[in-house]
Amino acid sequence: MGSAMPQNSDYLAEKSKIERNILKPISEVISSELGRVAAQTILDESLKSHEKAPSPSPFEGRTPITILAQRRIEIDLIKFIYQNLKDKFGLDAAKKLIGQAVINDAIAAGRQKAALVASPTNLLTFAQILPQWSQGDALKMTVLESTADILRYTVHSCRYAQMYKDMGLLELGFLVSCFRDGAFMEGYAPNVTLDRTKTIMTGDETCEFCYRASKNPQTI
Repeated sequence: MGSAMPQNSDYLAEKSKIERNILKPISEVISSELGRVAAQTILDESLKSHEKAPSPSPFEGRTPITILAQRRIEIDLIKFIYQNLKDKFGLDAAKKLIGQAVINDAIAAGRQKAALVASPTNLLTFAQILPQWSQGDALKMTVLESTADILRYTVHSCRYAQMYKDMGLLELGFLVSCFRDGAFMEGYAPNVTLDRTKTIMTGDETCEFCYRASKNPQTI
């Protein structure tokens, strides 16, 4: 009983931080495209809707927060902004704005992760951190090839996709999660490109990932 309260406090603090972090790139993109006043109005309205309609999460109170739980926190907030944008500006505009915000956030996350690596970042160092995305059985995958030049793997099961499907948010889930993959690598190791031929989120049975390093490494 004595340890439950500190754990819950830790969760709430981390959840609040995650929400602030994802709001920042969304606010920046909307402000850039629609103006600061319009952006503030959209965010204020969306945050009020978020406060009035809390969505119970199966990860509530659990620490440390896995990446899967983080995506749940993010989409619980983003869904109101996305709907607000769709209502006011249409589906294409909503996809463009949220998609670009997610890309910007993922690039920044990749750079932050790269800064923690002592050696130059490449596909070998990325392969070492890849299991982070699978925490909590979030992904079941088979690595097919892993060298300094190429990383190929198949995802057979994706709890991210299942979570978004259960929430009725597959369309938005693709933006919130799948848009991040190539963008994260752009920040982490800019000389690496992603070719993803299949994606569970869009109805395929598996996700097929192939990251390749170019012959001319770039710097961040």
